Amino acid sequence: MARALLTRLLALPAPGAPILAALLAFSVAYVPDMGRGFIKDDFGWIRESRVDSPRDAVALLTTAHGFYRPLVSASFAASRALFGLEPRGYALTNLLIILGAAITLYALARGLGFEAGAAAFAAAVFLLNPHGVKDTILWISGRTSGLVTLFSLLTGLAFVRGRGGLAGLFFFLALLAKEEAVPLPAVLVLWAALAAEGGWARRLRLAARQSWPLLPPLLVYLTLRSAAGAYVPATAPGYYRYTADPGLVARNAIEYLDRAATFAAVVLLALALAVWRRPRLCPLERRLVAMGAIWLAGGYGLTLWLPVRSSLYAVLPSAGVALAAAALARSLWRQAAEGVRRRLVVLAVAVPLVLVPLYRSRNVRAVRQASLTTAALDDLARAFATHPPRSTFQLRDDPEEQPNLERGFGTHLADAVFLRTGRTRQVRYRPPDTSWTEAEIAPFQASGPRVVLALRDGRLAPSGEDAGGSAAGAAVR
Repeated sequence: MARALLTRLLALPAPGAPILAALLAFSVAYVPDMGRGFIKDDFGWIRESRVDSPRDAVALLTTAHGFYRPLVSASFAASRALFGLEPRGYALTNLLIILGAAITLYALARGLGFEAGAAAFAAAVFLLNPHGVKDTILWISGRTSGLVTLFSLLTGLAFVRGRGGLAGLFFFLALLAKEEAVPLPAVLVLWAALAAEGGWARRLRLAARQSWPLLPPLLVYLTLRSAAGAYVPATAPGYYRYTADPGLVARNAIEYLDRAATFAAVVLLALALAVWRRPRLCPLERRLVAMGAIWLAGGYGLTLWLPVRSSLYAVLPSAGVALAAAALARSLWRQAAEGVRRRLVVLAVAVPLVLVPLYRSRNVRAVRQASLTTAALDDLARAFATHPPRSTFQLRDDPEEQPNLERGFGTHLADAVFLRTGRTRQVRYRPPDTSWTEAEIAPFQASGPRVVLALRDGRLAPSGEDAGGSAAGAAVR
């Protein structure tokens, strides 16, 4: 069956076979595992983004819940209107966003001078990078990175086509999706300077004239963000405050370069070994490699300085890596003999399909965590139905178990309970034998009977404790 599929794919006109193979591998890698449930920030986004009136819609633009990402909030409001609390609909939206980003990257590469095959190579490298894209699809909150990448690429596409007004609009939407888009004007100014002729002073002047439509959206965004009371470096939590610690920044640089570029580097190494040549770049290819490197640096322009790390931060920069990799691959393709080119097409079709089991194996942890939150909320709903309304619920988490409640809900357990049941209930969780503070015990003292549920094999079940089975329990009685 696999051989028959490979034969049919190779019978397609180039570059149709590699494109279809990449899309097929991408779909099989992620579609079966997406939409298993909500995790952590998902519950907060859904609850805080509900729109029931025009006033609620305006509030999305004028209110910040720490971060200022009104486009993401609007997308969650639309998803809730369309899909309710069905996670597969949210995941499908994320999938379409990242596919839209790949298609836009293809169009951008064509606009920069790539042939169809090289542009398809860039899109495939972007989609099949195992870092970032996975989290954008399997974690609903990863939509933030998908949206900022999509609209940043649309900004770049409009910019290289000379559509300044459209570029400004897309840039504004990218800013409303995530603050990672702020360095984009500097990236595109340098792109324009590279494409211009003459000395660097003249190039920069021409680039500044071309890029001025990006300035008004940035000023409007900064004004709205300030009025909404969003985080600034002085008010953000410690893990979101910028730092110049050399050790931390160096570690970030190494890890983020790995997440954005290692996959592309391995692909290029395999290509170079197959051709048995090193890249010899023409002027166009040198310029495109430089543009990709500039996009990579701009994409990490803000996140490089943060103590917290996330593979989601690699999604936007990896588009630049894909462009640079496509330029290098184009050079190797030019040097390859006809027979070698045929073998390369076979490899381009076969390798993504062979790698599918590896991608699927990397999904297991996210799938198990999402499945646990769904099962735990079902168990809680049943417990709510069989106990008095004023009951309080103490959940015994297991920090050694993978997954567990803390990793599934984070600080959003109350949001999750409200979304699942439509009611606010007194629910807390703690690892076994962990003492409770006075402030945490107080709500239980003011409420009704205490119900203790323990996490066992991915489900919540009665723990067997009586009302005085712990120090917290004794206080609650």
